[in-house]
Amino acid sequence: MIVQPTSSPHNERVSLYAGQFTLFFLTFVAGLALSRLLYEGFFPRLLWLARPFVALPFAALIATIIWLIWLKWLRPHPLAFSPLLLNLLWLFNPTVDLVSSRFIFGTGVWLTAVLIFNGTRTNTDERGFYKWGGWVLVMIALLPVYLLTMSNSVGVADSFEFQVVTPKLGIVHPTGYPLYLLLGRLFTLLPFGTLAWRLNL
Repeated sequence: MIVQPTSSPHNERVSLYAGQFTLFFLTFVAGLALSRLLYEGFFPRLLWLARPFVALPFAALIATIIWLIWLKWLRPHPLAFSPLLLNLLWLFNPTVDLVSSRFIFGTGVWLTAVLIFNGTRTNTDERGFYKWGGWVLVMIALLPVYLLTMSNSVGVADSFEFQVVTPKLGIVHPTGYPLYLLLGRLFTLLPFGTLAWRLNL
C-alpha cells in the first residue's frame, strides 16, 4: 500500500506567499524598466521619472496592479513572469540605447504573455482564438522589431523603380521595401490624381 504525502496548511501558505513575492519582484523589475523607458523615450518631459523616490514607487504601483489582477482573475504560475528578468540586461547599464532596451522589454513581455497563455489553456481552448492565437502573439512581437529596424524612406535611386513596380506588387530592388510596397499599393487604389501622385502621398 502506497501512502500519498499530504501537504500541510502551513506548507501551502508558505508556497502561496513565496509565489506572490516572486510575482511582485518580477513585475517590480518590469516596472523599473518601464519607468526608464518612459524617462528616456520622452526626455526631458518625464525627467522626474529619473529620480529614485519616484521611479521606485512607480515600479511598486505597476507590480501591485499586476498582482491584484493576478489574484482576481488569471492566477498563472508566478514563474510565467520570469522572462521579465531579461530587463536586468540593460536596466543598470548607464548607456542609453532605446532600440535595444525597447526590444528587450518587448521580448520579455511577449514571452511572459506566451507562458501565461500556455499555462491558462483548457481542453476546450483548441477552438476559436486559441487555434491561431500563437500566430497573433508572434506577429505582435515581430512587428515592433520590423518597424524599429526598417529604413526611414525609399532610397533615392529606388524611387522610380518603386513607382513602377508597386502597382503590380512586384519586388523593388534591392531591399524589397515590403511595408512601403503594401502601403503604396493601397494608395494606388485612391480614386483621384495620377498614379505617381498617389504613390508620392
